[in-house]
Parts: sequence; C-alpha cells; structure tokens
Amino acid sequence: MAKRKLDPANNEELYGNNAAFCCPACQKVFVVSGFLDKNGRKCPGCGKSTGYVANETAFIEWEDRSESSEQIPPPPMQRYRWSRLNKQQVGAYAEYFVKMELAMHEFQVYSPEVDDRGIDLVTRFYSNPLIAIQVKSVRDFGYVFMAKSKFTLSDELYLALVLLFEMEPPELFLIPSRTWEKPNACFVSRDYGDDKTSPPEWGVNLSKKNIHLLQPFAFEKTIARLCAQAAAAHHS
Repeated sequence: MAKRKLDPANNEELYGNNAAFCCPACQKVFVVSGFLDKNGRKCPGCGKSTGYVANETAFIEWEDRSESSEQIPPPPMQRYRWSRLNKQQVGAYAEYFVKMELAMHEFQVYSPEVDDRGIDLVTRFYSNPLIAIQVKSVRDFGYVFMAKSKFTLSDELYLALVLLFEMEPPELFLIPSRTWEKPNACFVSRDYGDDKTSPPEWGVNLSKKNIHLLQPFAFEKTIARLCAQAAAAHHS
C-alpha cells in the first residue's frame, strides 16, 4: 500500500477535522470526516484508496501495483474543475463549504440528525437565536428552487447558495427567506395554477442579466449584518 499526506497542491484541503482528497487511482475528489469516518473512508468512485483524518492531520492510502517500489505522486489536477464532481460530491462539498465559512466567523454550527424538513444545518452567533439554513449549489446559470412546504418564510430561515462556476473559486450567498416576500426577476414565486401539476415553490433564477441582484446577499455582507444585529441586541 502506498501512502502520502494530504497535498494542497493536488486540490486537497483540510478543514478542521474534515478533508477533501483526490483519489490517486481514479482522480475523483471525495470528502472524509474525522468525526463520522473513524476508520477512514474509501473512495466512493473506485474503492481503491482510503482517506483518514485524525487530530487535524490527514493522509491517504491506495493500492500501488507498479513494479517500482518508489512512490509516484498522482498527476496534479486543475483546481476548481467542478465538472469532475458528480451531483452527490457537489452537494457534500457545498454543505461542508458553508459550515466551514460559518465556523471561520465564530458561528456555532449544528447538523440535524434527520433531514426531513429541508434544513441542512442550524447555526448561531454565540448566545444569539438559532437560524436554520437550507443549502443549494449550482454549476451554471439556471434555476434552483425550494418547496414552499419546506421553506416557510421567516426571520429564522436562510438560503445558502453556492455558485461553482467552472475554473472559478466558489462564491457564497446567504439569503434571508423573507427576500421572497417581494419577488423579482431573480427571486421568484411559482404556484403553477389550478392544475397543481407541481407543488408551489420559491426559486432563484440565475442569469447573467440578473445575477447582480444577488450581490446584496454576498456571504460576508449577510454575516456582517447578523453580527451587527447580535451586538445591538447585546447592548440593548
């Protein structure tokens, strides 16, 4: 078995006790959690490598069938090649990305044990009220939606939208659910008429023409507002 440490130059990253590895056998990216994967996790693509995370260190082992005993590093992979990931990997990456960005801003982050209400994570800033977050990710312009039955507009509910455009770093937006109380070209409401062929939904319509409407909800701006609200509540 060949073995090496996590390699940032090979599009691999360590976030606290979670690591993203590039499988040396099939070149697929997969995520390993030190909390959930106590005995390591095999590459879901080929099963020929196993990633391990413990005590904020990470390494990967894989089958080395080369005649030479010398360890040959895997070829470098271009960063932000989102097209190489399957739908499940994109979803997992987006959720971990949101969690780590919140943690970097000193938010406490919790994951629900059962995801039956469309809530991917719950967070709060120190002792302030909890807010619930649904995470969505896209790799191109288009449309994403949330069922109205699971995305009830309130002060405590937000949408985390992760844009993963090819060869570009991820871009994160944190959008209060009450934004949909005043729909526009970007934030839409759809009820599909009397035939009810589809359940009612709130949506985000992404295009080059209206993407500017997302900018007020850039992650850093929303976080700054939440922290300011917390500070005001603390001093009131």
